[in-house]
Amino acid sequence: MITIAFQPELRPALPPVFASKDYREFRAILIEMDRILVVSQIEHGFILRQIQHLEKRLAKKGRRLSARQAQRHFRSFRLALRYGILIGITGDSFRKLSRQAADSLLFQWFTHTAFVDGVRPVSKSTLERFEKLFPDGEVAALIHELTSAVADPLAAQQLLYRETALRFDRIFADSTCVKANIHVPVDWVLLRDGALTLVNAIVLIRKHGLSHRIRPPETFIRAMNKLCIEMTHTRKKKGFFTEERFQRCRLVDRWGRS
Repeated sequence: MITIAFQPELRPALPPVFASKDYREFRAILIEMDRILVVSQIEHGFILRQIQHLEKRLAKKGRRLSARQAQRHFRSFRLALRYGILIGITGDSFRKLSRQAADSLLFQWFTHTAFVDGVRPVSKSTLERFEKLFPDGEVAALIHELTSAVADPLAAQQLLYRETALRFDRIFADSTCVKANIHVPVDWVLLRDGALTLVNAIVLIRKHGLSHRIRPPETFIRAMNKLCIEMTHTRKKKGFFTEERFQRCRLVDRWGRS
């Protein structure tokens, strides 16, 4: 196999961002993924395997892969892998991702397409070719290699900055509560509709002769609708929405305890 003398490109540093919590969390995920791909050598090994497969295909045709061609294919395979990760994370279409990558400093940094003299993103058609470049077996092997690395106690200290490795023999999930981003006041109406469905179920149960030690659900519905109307028709002022949240919590607590 050809020894590839590959010099990583200099990437411009990402500018600091002080607002937009969602963006900062998404950016932290990409930065951590970039670090794990590089430190674990998983990305490098994956690309070398693709070059080996390419050499075998060319050898069957009586051709050889030069060092310069190997360097060019190394960059192409890395682009395909990292753009594939972005497609999997964002769920965007090829057209939308190609536009975002041409304008997003974060995507350019992650895909190594930002250079000192300019940006060289890929087109929509190139993204479509990238999607079909790697066989499913190769992608599955990459995922298995990554999970094996984070499950190794020695590698976990370097990759995850923790003393204990991840365990996959038992996986627990808490499905009793889902954290939701509340946007005032629209999401309160959606929450009201969800609570209304549950309360209507209680009403239906009571119609069939079953009772609980709680007050009539119609009282709760009227109080809840009144608070939602106040939320909708009140100007945004400091401390108002916090007080409204407390009122809703007290309403649910009183109705549930009575």
